[in-house]
Amino acid sequence: MSPSRASESELAALRAELERASAQRGQPASPPEPAQTEPPAGDIERQMEEVRRALAQHLEDAETLAADHPLLIVGAAFLLGFGVARLLRRG
Repeated sequence: MSPSRASESELAALRAELERASAQRGQPASPPEPAQTEPPAGDIERQMEEVRRALAQHLEDAETLAADHPLLIVGAAFLLGFGVARLLRRG
């Protein structure tokens, strides 16, 4: 028997065994439909609002840091530009 036929027969035997076990427990052997496993639309909207709030908070924190330490921001921008220029020059 070829490996694919052996695999197919093994899968068929496992399906039959699963159906027998499900019938004994009184539950359907088929997996749940995708619609049953998707989260409700309200959950997604709530999560998106939480992400928006978190991003707004991070933006506010960055603006506060820039206002409190402008020389630090200028120095970081210079170093970042210098690093990018070195990387581009190598390539």
